[in-house]
Amino acid sequence: MSVRKVSEEAIFYAGYVYQRSDSLEVIRLSGRYPQKYSAAQEALLESYLAQKFCEAYGTQKVIFYSFNEALSLSGILSDNREYWDKNKHRIMRREYNEVLQTAINNITITGSFHAKDWLKIKDNVQLQTAINHTAAINHFSRDLWRHIRSATALQKAINNVAAIDKFSQSHWLTIKDNPKLQTAINHIAATGSFSQDHWLAVIALNE
Repeated sequence: MSVRKVSEEAIFYAGYVYQRSDSLEVIRLSGRYPQKYSAAQEALLESYLAQKFCEAYGTQKVIFYSFNEALSLSGILSDNREYWDKNKHRIMRREYNEVLQTAINNITITGSFHAKDWLKIKDNVQLQTAINHTAAINHFSRDLWRHIRSATALQKAINNVAAIDKFSQSHWLTIKDNPKLQTAINHIAATGSFSQDHWLAVIALNE
């Protein structure tokens, strides 16, 4: 199996990402692949994923842990204990974390997200929230992904949920009836634009 072949397959990888100063740690809470891979193929796949994660997060090293390995390592989950306590029942049932799943999947499938894209909007809280919303309500399932893989602008919008660690379902509940944010989401999907100027123009249209 070549890296090119891996990159073209629909790889669905659910996990937990923890970014350290010198590395990115990926905990495999559950993983689904289109087929059963051999150990050699899994190694190749993780090599490819590591490359894409390095590009996306600007890190030089990616470490993959199984869920059991992660539990035995101190510190990986400690900084996010509230999230862990709230969601461990879902994790233990090996259900998807839809938000994180979508962020990871789109990086690995399209390879089109780069940290510099996120840096352009990282200080715009409302726009961050609007982008995060695209993955917040379980709309991008495996079946639906097949229908949007070729939508480059929409892929770009979804890819930017890579900074998802600050997002929670409660955030979505506070903006779900906000027409400005809804319009922003539509605008992002249609144009692929993430600049603050575009965001301000969207707000102006709704004032």
